[in-house]
Amino acid sequence: MTKRLQFISCILASVFLCVACSTRPAEPSKPVPVVQVTTTQVPPAEPATEKTLPATPAKKADVPVQPKTPVKQDVKNLPPPVKQDVSAVEKQPETPPPAEVETPTPPAPEVKSIKFRCAFWMKPQKSYDIYVRTKGEFCRCQLFELVFSQEMTPDIDENGMVTVYRKVDGDFLPLFTVDTCGMDNLAAVLLPKFNPDNPQGAYIQILDLDEKKFPKGSLCILNWSKQNIVGDVLFKSEGKRNAFELKCGEYFVTSPIEKNREICEYRFFDVENPSRTIYTSAFSLFDWNQTMLFVLKDDDGDGFDFKMSKVR
Repeated sequence: MTKRLQFISCILASVFLCVACSTRPAEPSKPVPVVQVTTTQVPPAEPATEKTLPATPAKKADVPVQPKTPVKQDVKNLPPPVKQDVSAVEKQPETPPPAEVETPTPPAPEVKSIKFRCAFWMKPQKSYDIYVRTKGEFCRCQLFELVFSQEMTPDIDENGMVTVYRKVDGDFLPLFTVDTCGMDNLAAVLLPKFNPDNPQGAYIQILDLDEKKFPKGSLCILNWSKQNIVGDVLFKSEGKRNAFELKCGEYFVTSPIEKNREICEYRFFDVENPSRTIYTSAFSLFDWNQTMLFVLKDDDGDGFDFKMSKVR
């Protein structure tokens, strides 16, 4: 009984203390932050090793941060296209493909052109006409005795030959041909024994009139005497003699005169006795002519004969 009374008294004392405490004013205290609790289920957190830290702005010298995973090629990541100047592109012609390039046609071979003259050595009693073709047309040659006054430009075949024709009963028949190889300015001399009814090349002489070898205003001495000749040439204004010695078939060309007109004196000597003069003469030389002096054997065979020709 006594224990029950003690237990009840303890309970009453506890109640009294609780009532007393609840009626006492509370002391001010610091505010406590409110923690909101939700009933929504939160998913489990990822492991700490897989968390991504916030990126730190890189400096200019730093290497940019590589992405976590390989990034597929994206059009947005490509550099912007380079702008081209439309006008510059239009100015540059487009190069056609090789298959469309046409092979250029090779130029036609250059056609050789020559100067041609013709003359009689001695005009025959029964004269005749000869022709050459110039641009496809037949042109008559003017024949004089050792005077080459007509310059023609005849057609040349693929072999470099010039054909000389004779007109018979209205038809043009080939008379003889001249080989122009190595010459672009030539003259044909028809010798007295040349017969148009029976033409032979032995009675046709071809002369090279190349002005680089035989300039205008100079004298050319040709030895047709079938023996050696010795002589000299003197221009009066210069007072200097030019000696020469020629075998049969050779020729000698003086320097061109420096004036419009010059007195030329020439002499020939005995080959066995050069101190003995066998022939001398003089003539006027002009700067617009090519003058030729042919040295021939006389009819008796004891001396020389001379014939002069001019190319005007």
